[in-house]
Amino acid sequence: MANSIQQSLFKDPPAGRIPVEWRMTRIKNICNQPVSGQSPICEDRVAGKEEVGVLKLSCIKNGVFDPRENKASKTSTQNILSTHVKAGTLLISRSNTPDLVGAVCYVRKTHENLYLSDLIWELSPRNGKDLHIKWLSYYLWLPMMRRKISSIGNGTSGTMVKITKGSFLHLEIPLPSIAEQKKIAEILTVWDEAIRLQEELIREKEERKRGLMQQLLTGKRRLPGFETKKTVGYRIFTLPADWWCPKMGEVAKERSVRNKAVKSIRVLSCTKYAGFVDSETYFGRKVHSADLSNYKIVRRNWLGFPSNHVEEGSIGLQDSYDEGLVSPIYVVFECGKHVRPDFLMYLFKTDLYRHIFESSTNSSVDRRGSLRWKDFSKIQVPIPSLAEQDAIIDALQDADSEIKLESKKLVELKNQKKGLMQKLLTGQIRT
Repeated sequence: MANSIQQSLFKDPPAGRIPVEWRMTRIKNICNQPVSGQSPICEDRVAGKEEVGVLKLSCIKNGVFDPRENKASKTSTQNILSTHVKAGTLLISRSNTPDLVGAVCYVRKTHENLYLSDLIWELSPRNGKDLHIKWLSYYLWLPMMRRKISSIGNGTSGTMVKITKGSFLHLEIPLPSIAEQKKIAEILTVWDEAIRLQEELIREKEERKRGLMQQLLTGKRRLPGFETKKTVGYRIFTLPADWWCPKMGEVAKERSVRNKAVKSIRVLSCTKYAGFVDSETYFGRKVHSADLSNYKIVRRNWLGFPSNHVEEGSIGLQDSYDEGLVSPIYVVFECGKHVRPDFLMYLFKTDLYRHIFESSTNSSVDRRGSLRWKDFSKIQVPIPSLAEQDAIIDALQDADSEIKLESKKLVELKNQKKGLMQKLLTGQIRT
């Protein structure tokens, strides 16, 4: 691409500095009127009738419509009056939060069983002579356009705003020639494909790791040096004969150390994916009580979970700080000499244990849907020797390192694309 970069002469129309070859126009001059759909209510579903999907706002993501990640509500075909998702169009979020209202995604192929909701517009070009619709999808994602679209939103709820067709179509944008629009779209599509492939690689590695966890942590697969053919059956598991299956209360102890001295310690929260994090940093505001005297202390290498969310996977190993504080609703515990905390952490992140936590919560006598230590301590866990635990931890940490490395590459690709978009779509780089 470097050989095709041109030096540009610029002009300064009211909307901003653009190449002299570009012209200013309004969206209404190059696009048809946006088409919206409908959102059926649950009662619209009719037993025995063929069903189709009606799109939710969450389908508009990352600029390109991906049917694998599409979110849709089901309804009977007899209730559908709106248009289905068609190739070569843009989907636009006409109602959303201020930072997402007007978000767009380009549709690459037709989906005859997916329909628009009343919160989503379909935008199509008036003709192919003036506008390459994919170029417009990229342009509308520019930060300056996101700010401009957000500014025309209005609403009374404080969280959800709407844009009108008139205000959206009246927006003024710079327009390169159709040939330059296509070239810009082609270049950015190459980056999109590189990002898609990198995301696919990460998904494959994550899926491979999940399978490895499920096998290694339950003894279905043994690492070199730990093989044995003999097995023993337990209530939930069939394990290698050299493993044992104690209850949690046999290998860990609850720790309920309160902050009675009111120490100045950071308050932590346990998240589904990141584990224990600094609460104020993560949420961007103070969400904890002003009185921290009843909060629990969680020391380094202790584990814990909010008793009302553990079935969602919100359980973590506190390995970032010497001490932290957590809400009184947390269950905090420390591993004994027979089990490594990292081993338990990997075990508790498997799909199997999310199901176990969910069933244990449902069967708990606590009517508030909480899993307390009394019931948690009765859950059985498969435990190999410390040497095998260490080997399993090493294997899974290697898998984590691979995923982190590929995730870092993905961030770099996205940042490179973001910088390239800014330059191509404003004429700083010409093709």
